[in-house]
Amino acid sequence: STTLNLSAVGLPMVPNVVYDKFADIDTLEFEFNQLNVFPDLSEFGALHTVRLGGNQITTVNMMRVLGRLRVLHLNGNHLSAIGAEFGELACLERLDVSNNAVARVDDAIARMTALEELNLS
Repeated sequence: STTLNLSAVGLPMVPNVVYDKFADIDTLEFEFNQLNVFPDLSEFGALHTVRLGGNQITTVNMMRVLGRLRVLHLNGNHLSAIGAEFGELACLERLDVSNNAVARVDDAIARMTALEELNLS
């Protein structure tokens, strides 16, 4: 297991060096930074855990490339919807979108057949 933890360092984006040097990580912790867009994680083929809580993310995309993802934390961001793109996460077991302003959950969430824990509080 290889974890890269860049939490609480005030970064507005995932630095290029992470893509260049750490593409084989399986856990990315990037909580409590200043992200306002969901980062492009397509280079990280081994990712199974992504923690992006405490940022300012408003929309999520690029889910298709995260097919192996099992844990996704997006708590404490600025999401207003759980859109159709979440349906691409067939292996996801835990999704935390608590402390957002989620007003809409797309029916695509029903395709997340591995989901065991969903936190919308």
